[in-house]
Amino acid sequence: MSALDFSVDVSDAILAGIASLLDAGSASAFITLFSGPRPDPGAAAGSAVALATIVLAKPATSLVDHHLVYVPADASGALVMAQGDAVWGRCVTGANVWVWDADVTGPGGAGPIKIQGASAELPTRLYAGALVRLVDLLMA
Repeated sequence: MSALDFSVDVSDAILAGIASLLDAGSASAFITLFSGPRPDPGAAAGSAVALATIVLAKPATSLVDHHLVYVPADASGALVMAQGDAVWGRCVTGANVWVWDADVTGPGGAGPIKIQGASAELPTRLYAGALVRLVDLLMA
């Protein structure tokens, strides 16, 4: 099996391109958290239930130490619209163009999207009417 490795400059340029795509247009990019099965990349969500939408700030990201750090518009959290366990998330531009899908975990998990849900014991459990907070989202 082979790997493709990029120089730091190329990697930073790719991340800057993603940042530019997210900030294009007047509307903000956002990340929707879903319960249920994750579809093929970019495919319709199918039977997955949208639990909450985290609107990103403008600019949506900052490049820090060769990582793209995502910045929510409201640091206090996003309103949860439906109850469930967040399993995956989808990032789209303000023009509703798919950017990426990623796994969701609690703060100590291995998933790229780290959230703080209902409790330490149930970090991805979300309850309708509560807030969900984006703890960490880095892309390298």
